[in-house]
Amino acid sequence: MMLALVLAAQATAMPGVEVPTERIGTDIRRVTIIVRDIENSLKLYRDVVGLKVNYDAEVTMSGVALPAGKPGAKARLVLLNSNDPFIGWIGLLQWTNPKLTGPRTYPKRMTFGGHVIVMNTDDVEGRCAAAARVPNVTVTGAPRLQEYPGRNGGPVIRVKGCNFFDPDGTLIVAAAASAAVCDNKPVLMVVAGPTHDRARMMAYAKAIADSGLYRKLGGYYVNVPRPLAVFEGTPPSTHSTLIVRFPCLANAQAFWNSRDYQEKIKPLRLNPSAGDYTVTVYAEAPVREDMVGKVGDARYTATFDAKAVEQVQR
Repeated sequence: MMLALVLAAQATAMPGVEVPTERIGTDIRRVTIIVRDIENSLKLYRDVVGLKVNYDAEVTMSGVALPAGKPGAKARLVLLNSNDPFIGWIGLLQWTNPKLTGPRTYPKRMTFGGHVIVMNTDDVEGRCAAAARVPNVTVTGAPRLQEYPGRNGGPVIRVKGCNFFDPDGTLIVAAAASAAVCDNKPVLMVVAGPTHDRARMMAYAKAIADSGLYRKLGGYYVNVPRPLAVFEGTPPSTHSTLIVRFPCLANAQAFWNSRDYQEKIKPLRLNPSAGDYTVTVYAEAPVREDMVGKVGDARYTATFDAKAVEQVQR
């Protein structure tokens, strides 16, 4: 059985996965791992992975419902959670009196009945390196970018992660959903609509500038938001259009989905709304052949890496 528990910052739908219109009657709460040395396992799950202990007690085992050890044996049970207070937990269970006997060798390969726990983490490189230093952890795959076919014909799924056996043979995948690779095809993000509270929108614009997100991702304004002249129609006096150029769609998405923007900056213009805007992204047209050499060649000459920008879970 392969068990995938996604320990994420918030319960959001993955791209291509619809939120059920009716609640499903079952939640996967946790996986409990029988361990040889619970203190050593805590070095991994508590100290390296960063989970929080919410329960630590001695329990009496029946030896029947959970068919291991002798009836009446004592065991220590530790429960740990990440960001969700109900699902995505890890349990650690160690028989203490009498101790549970089993194979002395630590597993290096998987077979039937094996399981994999998939974790989302904020620091793949750092946590994978720290996990490798825990006694009896076996690393099977160093941090690397992996690609999987898109869901239902969607875009390729790119994930950076590492793989390792925990001290008792559970295989862990510690991964972070990576920003898509920048294809160096510039795009234009167009923000258009009426402004209701100019002072708040000025504070919002300052927050974007102060965040450094545009500098990190190669974004910059290509126009002044108010029209210089109107050739046709009568736009409302409060209407503005602002265009931001990015080196690729991936970097525009990295800006929009960044934790700084979604959690700190965007709320500055909401509740109540300081403006009613549409935000759309367009591919930049290539330079027409007869204009080559007469205008810029519509390309970036520097690289802007989105990996340094923390993303919200999507």
